[in-house]
Amino acid sequence: MEEFFKMDSWNKELFEHLVDDFEIVYPVQLRDRGRVGIDTQNYLFDNSTIHFERCSFVIKTSYGRWRIHVQLNDVLIQPAAKYVRYLKLDSPSETSGRSLPNCYYHGQVHGQPKSKVSLSTCFGLRGSIVMENQTFIIIPLKGGDLSRRHPHVFARLKWDDEASCGNTDNTEWSRKRFHRRRPHRRKLRRDVEKKVKYIELGLFVDRKLHDFLNVGYREMTSYFLEAVNAVDLAFQQLNTRVSLVYFEIWTTENKIGVQREILPSLMNFIQFSSYEFYNGPFDLALLLTAADLTTSEMMSAADTVCSARAAGMIKVADKFQPYYLSLLMAHAIGHISGMSHDDSGINLTVQMVKILSYDFEKEPSCLSVY
Repeated sequence: MEEFFKMDSWNKELFEHLVDDFEIVYPVQLRDRGRVGIDTQNYLFDNSTIHFERCSFVIKTSYGRWRIHVQLNDVLIQPAAKYVRYLKLDSPSETSGRSLPNCYYHGQVHGQPKSKVSLSTCFGLRGSIVMENQTFIIIPLKGGDLSRRHPHVFARLKWDDEASCGNTDNTEWSRKRFHRRRPHRRKLRRDVEKKVKYIELGLFVDRKLHDFLNVGYREMTSYFLEAVNAVDLAFQQLNTRVSLVYFEIWTTENKIGVQREILPSLMNFIQFSSYEFYNGPFDLALLLTAADLTTSEMMSAADTVCSARAAGMIKVADKFQPYYLSLLMAHAIGHISGMSHDDSGINLTVQMVKILSYDFEKEPSCLSVY
């Protein structure tokens, strides 16, 4: 392992963080009838960063030799999306969706029609592979050159711990508070079972999470886009797509008070988002934090989708791979959309590990239809 530690100190921190058994793998890309490095950028375009629409990779692991076929997610990044970084509260730096490279893919393992792959190739291969009731993650080590010998960590996730959700039967959300309805921009009568719905998501990253991740802006943006990419894959079974249309990072100072108690913090965020973004571009908003919350890892305003108070709050505990965050995000979006826990209680881990085969009881009726 010493050779990987020398490549970058981040690698040592990753190895110390891993609790599951893992192995080092060297994926290769299949292109033009040959094997090449894992870089998916199409260098025929000189003035912009364009990634190949379709890619295939081979990963040799102790579980077998897998060939993965993926295709770009053309819904994730909308051209009009806004990505804002606040260096100070009065000095935002804004980027549009048009200027961000799309290196986020969905696909399958060859010969496994029920498998689901969510992958990014922005800095190597990072993402999740769900197959036969097992979930695997792949994380690129830092310091490589995206060649055929770029090392990656590969591991099967084991769900031993329970994550806590603050939405219980005793959680009451008064419909008289924060009752303002956000005007819906494309409310249409339609057959919701046949037409594709779109959840347009807004994410807000607080200062503690910014400091916790401790990476550059581009890499940080990629982390959260990867999480939304996995959420989008999960919700496709509902004939629903999820895109990130607004993203805001607070780098030096929070815009609201974030406390250790999640409920008052969520209330603060609902007030902020409902007034600051009353005519905002998103259907619902999530506040992401690394604060040391005392009770729950997440909480959301249940059954509020398409209203001004459609919001949730999530604690991010893993800075190396965003798959676990994607499960929490899907869970929060489910509550906001009107879904509830099943009879087994609030064991978030057991329930959300099955998100890709999750039976949703209720579909929101006011989402965008294109």
